[in-house]
Parts: sequence; structure tokens; C-alpha cells
Amino acid sequence: MEAYKKVMIVGMLLAIANVTMLVNGQTFCRTTKAGRDACKPYVNGDNSVDNQNPSSACCSAIAKADL
Repeated sequence: MEAYKKVMIVGMLLAIANVTMLVNGQTFCRTTKAGRDACKPYVNGDNSVDNQNPSSACCSAIAKADL
């Protein structure tokens, strides 16, 4: 029973740490949410942007990304 309590405490601490990282704006490939949102229409299969060049905001976000 003691080991179970330790596992539960560690699991809860990891969950809290994960939520804290997400709330504080953890980035993906060192891009901002605004940068990812600028590229979203070009990568999610939205047919309204077919045959269009990505926006300058999208290009700027990709250029700064740590791929």
C-alpha cells in the first residue's frame, strides 16, 4: 500500500507539472501559437487556400522554427 501512495503522489506531481508547462505557453519547435495559427489553413487540408502561397506571417513563423 505504501508503494501505491508513492506512485500516486509522483503521478499527480507530474500531471501538475505538465499542466503548468502548457499554461505557461510551452512552444512547439520554438514557434508561437500565433505563428502556428497563421499556417493552419495551409496544412490542415482547407480547400479555400488551394493554389495560394502561404501568408508572410506563416513564412516568418516557419523561418524561425527550430525544425
